[in-house]
Amino acid sequence: MITEDIVLASYVNGDFKCTLYSSGTFTKESSVVNPKAAFPSSIDVKITNYCNMPCAYCHEDSTTKGRHGDISLLLDQLAILPEGIELAIGGGNPLAHPNLLQFLYAVKQQGKYANITINQGHLTQYRSLIQELVVNDLVKGIGVSIVNVASLPTWLTSTAQERVVLHMIAGVHTVKDVLTMLELGAPRKILVLGYKTFGRGITYFDKTVEDNLQSWIIYVRSLFDKCLLSFDNLGIEQLKLKRFFSEEMWNKLYMGDDFTHSMYIDAVEMQYAPTSRSSTDQRVNYSNIIDYWNSAHN
Repeated sequence: MITEDIVLASYVNGDFKCTLYSSGTFTKESSVVNPKAAFPSSIDVKITNYCNMPCAYCHEDSTTKGRHGDISLLLDQLAILPEGIELAIGGGNPLAHPNLLQFLYAVKQQGKYANITINQGHLTQYRSLIQELVVNDLVKGIGVSIVNVASLPTWLTSTAQERVVLHMIAGVHTVKDVLTMLELGAPRKILVLGYKTFGRGITYFDKTVEDNLQSWIIYVRSLFDKCLLSFDNLGIEQLKLKRFFSEEMWNKLYMGDDFTHSMYIDAVEMQYAPTSRSSTDQRVNYSNIIDYWNSAHN
């Protein structure tokens, strides 16, 4: 059953009018030439570097020795931002953070909207916690990082069908893997991520990954009418997606370069950065998030 797509938040951000819908759709409109945002509308937030899944391509290099971030300090940083913005909560394994629920309840009270990324291998172990997140409307979107091409559990697809987005990595997964997941009845929202060559992604990268990326470039167009596709900016770049769109359509669909409406917070190291791929010299320690944003964009 498809529910009505309602407006969750509507606000002005610098030169933009921003609208967030219950489907996860986010729109930015502006009549200004070269418009600028006054603050990030979307923040990728790493709350832990702990994870017990030894994914060979993990760009965060997360392990069971990874530390959890300080949630209280993170909430202080977020508190000065206005209502309506989105937070993409990840790790490591964010479900393992002992203060996850406290954090999500506080985020909701602040009027912000959280999404969370979960490893497919953690679905069974954390079933009750995931269900609690859904029942209490603590997360609007659940990104499931696919490890194995296999059916997702029915308790997830039946109770959170419209919230689930499959996360698949070009270079790790293939176009055929996407089609197989769809044939198995997986939710039809799919986020294709570019391949990150840092962390364990450096040693995992080989000719197979390189050939797989080339195959994506050739065959990605075949997925356009099969599911609801979205891409991160790295995926857009690696798969050369702009070639499929007219200039008018591209300007309508493209959400902008990294760090024009989004940024990254590493709550483990207590740092801001333009993106999760930012180098060490691009990362700064916590101060005032709006001052950081404005100083970087003026």
